[in-house]
Amino acid sequence: MRSILLCLSLFYFSQVFGQFESRYWILGKQLDSFPTILNLDFFPGDSLYPKSIPAQRGELPPRIQSSTYSSSSFYSTEGGAIATDYISGELLFYTNGDELFDAQHQQVNQGFSLGGNPASTQSVVICPQPAINGDPSYLIFVNPSASDTGGFSTGHLIYWKFTPQTGLLSGPDSLPGPHGLKDVGEGMTIIPHPYKEIYWLITRLRIPNFSNSTYPIYKIDSTGVSYANAYRLGPSVPTDSSLRTPQSSMAFQKKAPDSYYFAVSFARWPNFSFPNSIMITEFNPLLGELDLSSKQFEFGYQGVMYDVEFSPTGKFLYFSTSQPSTLWQLEWQRRTPRWTRLRNFGSVEGGGLKLGADGFIYFIEDGLSYGQEGSLSIGRILYPERSYLSLPRPKPYYQDSLILFEQVMGYNFPEFLPPLPKDTAIIVVDTADISTNTKNEISPGLYIQYQPNQFVVNFDEEFFLRRFRLVDLSGREILKEYPRRYVKKLKVNVHLDRGFYILSVEGLNEKIVRKLLLK
Repeated sequence: MRSILLCLSLFYFSQVFGQFESRYWILGKQLDSFPTILNLDFFPGDSLYPKSIPAQRGELPPRIQSSTYSSSSFYSTEGGAIATDYISGELLFYTNGDELFDAQHQQVNQGFSLGGNPASTQSVVICPQPAINGDPSYLIFVNPSASDTGGFSTGHLIYWKFTPQTGLLSGPDSLPGPHGLKDVGEGMTIIPHPYKEIYWLITRLRIPNFSNSTYPIYKIDSTGVSYANAYRLGPSVPTDSSLRTPQSSMAFQKKAPDSYYFAVSFARWPNFSFPNSIMITEFNPLLGELDLSSKQFEFGYQGVMYDVEFSPTGKFLYFSTSQPSTLWQLEWQRRTPRWTRLRNFGSVEGGGLKLGADGFIYFIEDGLSYGQEGSLSIGRILYPERSYLSLPRPKPYYQDSLILFEQVMGYNFPEFLPPLPKDTAIIVVDTADISTNTKNEISPGLYIQYQPNQFVVNFDEEFFLRRFRLVDLSGREILKEYPRRYVKKLKVNVHLDRGFYILSVEGLNEKIVRKLLLK
């Protein structure tokens, strides 16, 4: 199916709170006595065309029917990732870094492992393969490194290529460059370029330098995966006598179109002379560069640092600990940073944090332990952009124990596909609709259609069209017309390949520019 995704300004589609990449949350390990996993749907409705607005504010995302797995083997005590179609909201596949399951919940990699460790906080991340011909494919990066009180595993990152439509899985491949075969620590993430089909993979080497740690960055574009650069940032994250590195997690949030906030958490262990720590800096998605002027925070309270998550604007950072399970808010942009404990759930296995499509931050209060009977318990922060110490304090500020799953254990939420720009909206157009003259409004009174080998521009009223131009993201000009007359419809014969385009329509006193994705 060929569809066209129109990226419009939020002004024209202000009801969109999130994108479909974070629709499904699949995580957890079913216990033998209760063969289900945690499975949430943030966009309830038709599986092909879900509602454009996620679960209404104040409501819980509904639990969808847990699937019956033929092998009953899926588990993700910590790390995992899910791929959902940006346009339709369809589930494509999901993985814990070790096993890969398709949309029908059938295991793809029968008889062998992908190489990731599900006990790692971020065992796997996924991104689309940019600008390829044929069926859409995805790159799956897996991390073999994990640390817990019982031991550890380590190794270098590898990646696979998977095409959901055909079920073809190829690989593995190692990362290129001087650090591609070096052992990594826990934690990795993928940040998108704001305008082009480019993604940046950020990792951390396991063995530190004297005063800092090394963060290699890899560029993912239409040519494949290439080494970009490596940055040394504090703190120097040590290893113990066994060369085990602390558990760690990464998070990012958009600051501006050309800048992201980037945070990494590091946990202490009883045999580490290293405190719970957080490092925050900025990342330039245009160039793939980390800002070397980072901020570092040490957290000296009880518990083991587990996860971090930014508020929707990045103004606040939330973090969690385990044993005891606690939830904190860090006002890191204040002249004098301030952290406040929001909740203490006692000596249980607390876990992950994740910003939902509904604008709330969800947290795992108790993820249970191996062999433990009980319920996995999840709560959420209702006002993540408000200081907990501000007056008057919103009540309730958070909600505890909202989602309970009996006999399911899990310490972390899954990773999702890299987001589309946050100020975009999604409109889906099927080829059949286009062929019957369905108009897709990209600006008040301006519509476009794409039929095979023909691009059509329509106006509600006579419009003096000075220039019409279509370019791809490399700047290559695809179309250029100078009508310099009043028109209501303009047809241009052209074949367009799948990918992003920039459309520019110039009138007498106005210029309209829109970003399009033909898929």
